[in-house]
Amino acid sequence: MITHLGRDAFFEKRYPAKRCRAPQFTFEQVSFGRPIEVVMSDPVTETIPDAQCFVQEAPLRAEALVQRFHGQLDYSVASLNPVDSFILKKSYRHADPWAKEHSRLLLQELVAYYGEVLRRNLEGRWDVVAVRGGNLHPVVICKINGHRHVEYPVTRIAKFWLGRERADGLAVRLYLLQSGEWRRLEQYIKSADQDPAWLRKARAWVDGFVRRS
Repeated sequence: MITHLGRDAFFEKRYPAKRCRAPQFTFEQVSFGRPIEVVMSDPVTETIPDAQCFVQEAPLRAEALVQRFHGQLDYSVASLNPVDSFILKKSYRHADPWAKEHSRLLLQELVAYYGEVLRRNLEGRWDVVAVRGGNLHPVVICKINGHRHVEYPVTRIAKFWLGRERADGLAVRLYLLQSGEWRRLEQYIKSADQDPAWLRKARAWVDGFVRRS
């Protein structure tokens, strides 16, 4: 567990001899919901205070994440795999990513990088849309197999951070979008009754795709 989460989750750097502490976990569940779901409260208000300014600065913020990874990210679909692992590791150390300014800056970099990967690989473009409640979201609008798709990077990353489910990762998400499997899942959801048995089937379907990817 120490190898996976890192020593900082258990020991304080300034007091290495101090008794170790148990890492903080959150047991709040996020519903599986629709394919484009929003977590219990809209995270954009705390993550992106100015959506219009953010979309203009997105390439620079994405490049800041590349520098965090010492240039190992190249905006490819495969580069989202180490980003997913990074998010999972961080999420166990910091259950509330909005609590501190440096964590919010990191979230902005993650949102920008994911959006830039979408934009470059799916011929997309940044835009700002208002959702229910009036909050403004930076989004990436792209076409997949001839169909217009709007992706909400803030919502996607917040769900992954809080839910800590590998099946909700950014790499899996983009694989599903590129392959057309996500559209198939949307159609399946529209035609299925949303009961506990259906939820188990839907989750099993996504988990099976993750294993095959």
